Formats: sequence, structure tokens, C-alpha cells
Amino acid sequence: MKKKGKTVFIVVLLLVVIGAGFAVGRRFFGGTGEMKGLLIQKPAGARKPEGGAAQDPRSTGNPVGETPFSAQKQSVISVTTEVVTQKQIENYIKINGNVVAETEISVYPDIAGKVSGIIVRVGEYVKKGQVVAMVDPSLPGSTYIESPVKATISGTVTDVVAELGESVTQSIPVVKIGSLDNLQVETFVPERFIGNMAIGKRAELSFDPYPEKTFEAKVVEMSPVLDAEARTLEITLSFVDAENLVKAGMFAEIKLVTEVKKNAVAIPSDCVVRRDGKSVVFVLQSNVSEDGIELSEQMQQEGKTPPAENTPSGGSTQSFDYPTVTQRAVKTGISVDGVTEIIEGLEPGETVVSRGQTLLENGSHVQVVDTEASAGTGKGGTA
Repeated sequence: MKKKGKTVFIVVLLLVVIGAGFAVGRRFFGGTGEMKGLLIQKPAGARKPEGGAAQDPRSTGNPVGETPFSAQKQSVISVTTEVVTQKQIENYIKINGNVVAETEISVYPDIAGKVSGIIVRVGEYVKKGQVVAMVDPSLPGSTYIESPVKATISGTVTDVVAELGESVTQSIPVVKIGSLDNLQVETFVPERFIGNMAIGKRAELSFDPYPEKTFEAKVVEMSPVLDAEARTLEITLSFVDAENLVKAGMFAEIKLVTEVKKNAVAIPSDCVVRRDGKSVVFVLQSNVSEDGIELSEQMQQEGKTPPAENTPSGGSTQSFDYPTVTQRAVKTGISVDGVTEIIEGLEPGETVVSRGQTLLENGSHVQVVDTEASAGTGKGGTA
């Protein structure tokens, strides 16, 4: 009896479970067996795209097969640009030299003896034939008349070599006299630069007493031989105008021009970067379409927001908002004072990126924050 009652209880329990399952199924399934509760309903106000393109229910409204708006955005890099120009570039070397008188001679006595008198001082102007010192040729047991030492040229006393009471001979100078009206600078050029040396080469000289001033000079003399030990060539520079400020014996810092390139295509050296072992620049592409309409005007005609009104705060924008750059290989020439000569690869009037180019690739979109035309003359170089 107990066994039969237990069997009836199990059957009733199974019927209850089946009934509950059937009720739940009726709630979630319609007569067609579709899961109505899991259907994603079309948002209110949504329109079917023109042309009948199917909509991806997980998209933001973009037709299937088209890139969503967020995927159309690309990184835009702010850059500074420079207009390619033609200018004169001067290369130079930096060397040092000493200011000397154009003509300087030593004055010797006519007879041996002791210096009994020095009549002139350093810096004093003397005329040819003027007595500058006296020499007493007297010896023990004999007396002679003092012999005068006379200037052999007119000029300024640059040095008094002998001292009072010193014994001198005809081979020992007493004073030195120089013509300071025309000063010169003596210097030496390293052997590797002598191929660019010639009479008439221009130089700029500066001196510590006049830090804000430069003096122009030209090469007037060149030694026919090199110093075999120092491997240098001695040259002499003559001042164009010393302005009575330069003195003999002063130390000169010299910028000697070695090469001049006229009407050279030039850009700031920072514009040139190395990529895959080549020198390249990034050239800004024109924002004018093939039919001659500017980009902003064309965008307005197409109902798009021009770049100036559609600048995103996150540093990215749609690809049509900003111009692109093209990576271009160039052949460079001399580089001086931050200016590089471009032999091949660029034409005057083109615009290249001068800042921000290290982040660019071919086809990158850029926002130009400043554009300038290179000005001045490139000069530079070191010995």
C-alpha cells in the first residue's frame, strides 16, 4: 500500500512540472514558435536608408558595408610649415689669427757697443731718419763718439727690443717700427680646406673688445707651400675698414668663406629627416580639388562642416577635414647655420613641414599652425 501511494505521488509531481513548463513556453513563444521576447525592435523614428540598404541593428545607423563614423576618424598632427625659397648660401670655416702691421721692420745699430740711450717709446710715431736710440762703442782704455740708431722707415714704434746698458751688435735689433695705417691678419688654414682658398675670398673678423661688431676682410696673400709639420697653409687677410678700432697684436676670430651657392633651393635643416637610410621631407598637399574649388568651399557644397568649425578636442578628425603630406626623398647639398641646400627633390614655392615631421608618415593628415618663408643668407661651418 505504501509503495502504491509513493508511485502516485511521483506521477502527480511529474504532471505538475510538465504543466508549469508548458505555461512558461506559451508565455515566450507565439503560435509560430518565434522568440518574440528576444527580438530587437527598431528604434522609434528610425528611417530606412535610401536605396534600400540593409541596416546593421548593432550599428549607429550606418548601412551594412559602410565604415562607421568613428572608424572614419584619423589622427591629425599639428605641424609648422616652411615655404621653399631660393637664397644665397655661404659656407665658412672658423679659425683664429693675429693682427699685424702690413709693414714691420727691425732697426739695427751701425756699430757694436752698449745702448747708452733709448729715445722713443712704444706707440710713438717716427719719421724715416729720426734717431731712436744711441749706442756707445767705447772700449776699456779708449773713447769713441756715440753712434745714433736711426729709423729706416716712417711708422709707429711697435716694440723696443733693447734695454738701456745692454750690449748689442749689428745683428741685434734695437727697436721695431711698423706702418699701422694698413693692418693685416695672419692666420693658418687646415690642409683639407686649401682647395677652396683663393685670393679675394671674403672673411668676417670679430674681436673680444667689440663683441657686437664684425669687420670685413679679404685674402690678399697665400703661401705657396704648406707647413709640413702642422699641415696648414699660411694666408694673410687685409681689412676693408678697420675703423681705427683694431690694434696690432689683437687676437681675431675669423669666419672665412670657403664656398658660395647663389640662388640655391634651401629649407631649414630641421625639415630633413632620415627614413630607411634616406633624407626625406614631408611636402604639404594642396587643399584645392581637381576642379579648382578650395576644400572648405567644396565641403560646404557637400553639406559637410569645414575644418575650422569641426576641430575635435581629442586630436582627431574626419579624413576630409585636413590636408595630407607626402613623404619625398631629397638630395641635399651643404648645410650651414640651420639651412640646408636641396639639390634634387623640391621646387621653390612648395611647402614642407618644419616641425612635427618626426611623427608623420606618408599620407598623414596635418593641421598647419604656422607657415613661414625662409629668409636671409645661410652661413656656417667650422674648421
